Amino acid sequence: MAYDIYGNYLKPGHCEVHPWVNEPYPCCQCMEEEWDEKRQMDEEYERYCKEQMRKEYIKHLEQSQHSEGGE
Repeated sequence: MAYDIYGNYLKPGHCEVHPWVNEPYPCCQCMEEEWDEKRQMDEEYERYCKEQMRKEYIKHLEQSQHSEGGE
C-alpha cells in the first residue's frame, strides 16, 4: 500500500504530493507550482540585476564627475 506525503493511504494513480489529483506524480498541480516558483525566482533575479546595474551606473557617474572636477 502506498502513502502520500501526509502519511495517508494513497489511491492508485494519484499524486503523492497532491493526493486529491487523479494523476501520478508529478501531477499538473506539481508542475504549476514548480512553474510559479521558477517565475518568482526569475523575477527576483531580474530585480537584483537591475539594482546592481543601477548601482554600477551611479558609481560610474560619480567617478566621471570626480575625474572631470580634478582636471
